[in-house]
Parts: sequence; structure tokens; C-alpha cells
Amino acid sequence: MRVPFLVLLAACVLSFGGCSGKKKKRPDPGALVRVTISSQVGVLLEDFPEASRDRIAEEILARPAAWWTERAQQQLRLTSIRLVYRKYYFDESEWDSKNALTLPPEGGWNVTVDAGGAARTTVDGHDVVAVGFEFEGTLLTDAASPGVSEPQLRRVGGTWDEEFVFPVDPTLIMQRTGMACLSEDQFPPESLDAEDAFRFYDDTCEVEVPGEQYCHHTEPLPTESCVEALERVVGRVETAVHYERIAWDAALADSVRSGELTTPDAPDLKVLTEGEGLNDHRVIYKYVPSDHCAVVEECVGGSGWRRLLIFDSHDHNVGGAPLHIGPVDYYVEGLGGELVDHHVYELSDCHGHFHFEFYGDFSFGGGGGVVQKNGFCIESTDRLSNNETSPLHTSYDCENQGADPGWGDLYGSSLTCNWIDVTDVDTSAGPVTDTLEFRSNPDGFLCEGTLVLDASGAQVWEPTEFTTDAGDVIDRPACDETPGAEKNDVGQVDATIPGRGGFVSSPCRDDHDLGPLRNCGFEMQTDLPACTPGEAVTLSCTGGDDARPQVVRICETSRVLGTGVDCTHVDALANVVVAGDAAEVTFDCPDPRDADEPGGQYAIYVAPVWEPDGAVALTCAP
Repeated sequence: MRVPFLVLLAACVLSFGGCSGKKKKRPDPGALVRVTISSQVGVLLEDFPEASRDRIAEEILARPAAWWTERAQQQLRLTSIRLVYRKYYFDESEWDSKNALTLPPEGGWNVTVDAGGAARTTVDGHDVVAVGFEFEGTLLTDAASPGVSEPQLRRVGGTWDEEFVFPVDPTLIMQRTGMACLSEDQFPPESLDAEDAFRFYDDTCEVEVPGEQYCHHTEPLPTESCVEALERVVGRVETAVHYERIAWDAALADSVRSGELTTPDAPDLKVLTEGEGLNDHRVIYKYVPSDHCAVVEECVGGSGWRRLLIFDSHDHNVGGAPLHIGPVDYYVEGLGGELVDHHVYELSDCHGHFHFEFYGDFSFGGGGGVVQKNGFCIESTDRLSNNETSPLHTSYDCENQGADPGWGDLYGSSLTCNWIDVTDVDTSAGPVTDTLEFRSNPDGFLCEGTLVLDASGAQVWEPTEFTTDAGDVIDRPACDETPGAEKNDVGQVDATIPGRGGFVSSPCRDDHDLGPLRNCGFEMQTDLPACTPGEAVTLSCTGGDDARPQVVRICETSRVLGTGVDCTHVDALANVVVAGDAAEVTFDCPDPRDADEPGGQYAIYVAPVWEPDGAVALTCAP
């Protein structure tokens, strides 16, 4: 019997291979992108007194490969802001074809230091101990995602290089280069400090040119580019992040797959405690003027010098669908939009941008001292999962807010109000340890489930018991919540408030905090000498030891709190190395801050330059 041509053609099509005798290959279930970097990392020796430099270099050279691996990881973290916000580093005409292209999550980092080990060398003329290293990792995502992030990665075999200039020593960035290598673009004032400067590292920053470049807004503006600053003070390493789309390999995918997936078809926020989460906390002193936004928004107990427990607050979308919030008029140019119309986002007169008042609650001590944290930009800040449900690219930013599957939303510890005011915690009897808690989405304004739409596809809103300052009812997006999604919205860790001081006068947390510019391991002398506000003070510090150099740091004091304020290197009145029998320290006596803080007093802090040397008793007097 003769088979009709159309029937034969249909059979060929259904066989997935036409009539050639071959079956058409089924599409890959995901995509793999290999990521490699070849670089060099080191320790800058020029911070140490010349008489001690050879000895300290020998001790650094004796550090094990694991120590150098950790230091290489610190350098690799400097890629963060540029790779997450990658599209903004291209011409606006290319934004639709360029998107985030991160490193794999840190659990999948493979770093191999050169077999020959570290050596003493020079980089841009700077004296360093350094070692070369190779980085390798594999991104696992959905099949389409690599091509969305970078067109060159649409097909197997495609490659792309993202060029970087790193400091050979990746630590103490702000202390060494000021703001030259730190981008404040799109961030509110007071968004960063020396301890989390790595999150803002941007080697493309140039000298500020209005209308052309917007890295900085903190005065005084840098007078040199990042690359110039690196060359001048630390030494540069020029490298590239190399991406290669590789063939699908189920076994390799299984070996690199990571990330919890709780609800495959819905978003689910999980509060993180480890890594960049609540466990990353420290105590600082901060002077808060009476007109500061922290006072206006009631996240401090009052103005003046405050003792604050600061921390990272970090949500991870462990669901398989985006947590969608929607468009927000972040820049206040064209007021409106549903989120504003329903009062979910309200304009902050103090900050000049919109706030989401239902982001989360912070507390220390079993619910006491609760601070309601306002969100200002809920977006995908870091890719924490490495699996087929987590895209490489991001759909969300400050103007269209939300969190992609597998991505995190991080509010860093340096941000205003990412803290608990512990000024009034009684530590007279010694350190106080209690529970630090972050409760995310406490009032259900973020839909951890499915948004309810009406027959026309429009979002449905429901009134709540909350009202604005003007008395308007605040509406909430209607949501079919996923049962149990709220269980991981709370994170708790133990936090300790020291009896006196903050993190600067606490032991260093790891042995990568090196030299006189670090912000840990200092001890405050008990006396708080008086001086005349505004006048120069010169101290002679004696009792030094060439074999064990010390660093003297001068800080302001608080008359109200009766103590020095544990200043960082950036805020110090002076920071001088005492390497011999005596050294002079000169600074201006603190001016008045307000009626209760009249100035005219300072505190002396001392620490060993090379921490393993231990402390030496110094006497500093006019």
C-alpha cells in the first residue's frame, strides 16, 4: 500500500530528526559556563617600619597555602559590584544585551596557589610578598540564561573576558586609597565603611567629571582615578574573568549544583545568618546629629554619640519563582505608580527617595529594643544558588524591585539603621550576650506565594490596619501565600556587647588584619586627657621597642558616655607608628560637637603594628 506523502512527512517530523534517519537532539536541561581567572595576590610590606620589614616578610612567607587561598578569595570578592551591575558599565544602547554575569557562589570556588609558593617581589615599585594563583568555577543555570547575560555565551564554545585591575593587596582599600576605588553610584549617603569597602570596589572609577562619571558623592571628591591610586600606593594586578560556555555534562552539573529549593513554583525568602548575614556583626560608636535621618526615623534612642550593634541583613529567595514587587519611582522624578498610589512605598522627606516601611524588624534581647527597618531598594544583589532555576541575569533593580530565584537581597552593615542602638545596654558588670534577631517581611507585604490578579490580569490590593502619617490607609498586595513560607523569615544569632569599647578595641577576627592601618586589636588607655578645642596637640610617646613596633591612634571621646569612641583609621585624629624609643604624635584637639559634647578631650589607643609581636607599654604625654 502506498503511504500518502503528507502522512510520511508528519511521521518524519514526529521522529525529531526529519527523514534523514537521525533523531533530533533534545534540548539541554540547563547550561554550564566555566569561569577562570589567573591573578596574583600579596601583602604590602610598606606599611611596616623598615627595620622590621625583613623579619615580618619572612613570617609572611612562612604562611601556609591555605592562608594564601583565603587572601586570594578576598581579592576575588572585589569583582562583586561590577559583575552584578554589569550592564551599567556598557553604553546604554547595549543594556538590553548585557546583564549580570557573576562568579559562582563561593562554595564552588576552586583556588590553586602556585606550587612554588610566595616570594618577595615588587609590583609597580612596591615592596610586597606575593603569590600567583588560578581560580576555576562553574556556573550552572537554565539553558537560555548565559545568552541573556552575554550574547557571546549563547552557544557552546562561546567565550567572554571581563577585564579587571585589582590591588595586589586586597585589604585596607579605604585606608590606602580613600574613596578613589569605591563607587557610591545609586547608593544613599553613608552606605559604606572601611570594613565592607570590598563590596563597593570599582576599578573603573575616574576623577569626577559632572555629567560623565558618577562614582562618588562624598566630599572631598577623589583627585585621582582608582587605577592611579592603586599604582601609587599598593600596586596593580591586571587580569580578566574568563567565561566559556561548555557542553552540557550531567555529572558536572550534579557536582556543582547548589542552593536550597523549597517551593519550585513560588518565591520564598530565607533570612541568612552565616556568611554575609547576621553573624557578620560588630559594635561601633557613631555621632548622630539631631537632624540626622536616623533620629527622624527613630532607629536610634537619641542624638549625640551612640553605641550601635551593626550587622548585615540578608534575604535569599530559595523559591523557584521571582519575588516580584514592581516599579518604584526611586528617583522621585515622576511621582506615581501602584506601589506609591497604595502607600506601600512612601517618600522620605529626609532621604529624598521612597521607602518601603515593611522590610523587616531588628531586635536585640528577646524582642526588646525593636527597630523597624525601612527598605529603599529591594533587588537582586548576589547570586547565592547555582542551579537550573537561578538565572545568571537579574530582572530587578531599584526602579523595578524584587528578587530573582536563587538570588539574595543584601543590606550591608554600614547602611544607616542596619543596627540596634545598644547605648543604654548596661555593661558595667561586663560583656552582655543576647539574641540578635532579624524578622523579614513581618507584615506580609512581600508575596511569598502567588500574587492575586483580577479577570483583566491587574494586581489585586487589600486594605490593612496600617495608615500613613497623613491618615491614608495602606494597601497590601493580595497574595495566595505558600503554606509554611513564613517559617524561614526569622534569623537569630548570639551577639555580645563588650563591657567597654567596640570592634576596634576587640581582638582581630582573622589573621588577615595586618599592620597599623587595621581596625582591630587596639587597647584604650584609661586616661582621657584634656586639651583646648581646636588647638594643636603634640604628644611624645616613649617606651617603644625597635623589635616590637607599636601604633598609637588618637580618637575623640564622649563626655556623655565617659569613654573614647573606638575610632577607625579613617576617623582617627592621628595614627602614628612608634618604632624606636620615642615618637611625636600631632593632632588638633577635638572641637565641640554639641552642648553636651564640648570637645577638649581625647583618647589614646595602642596596638602592636605586627600583632604577633604583642603589646608594649607606651607613655604618651604633651
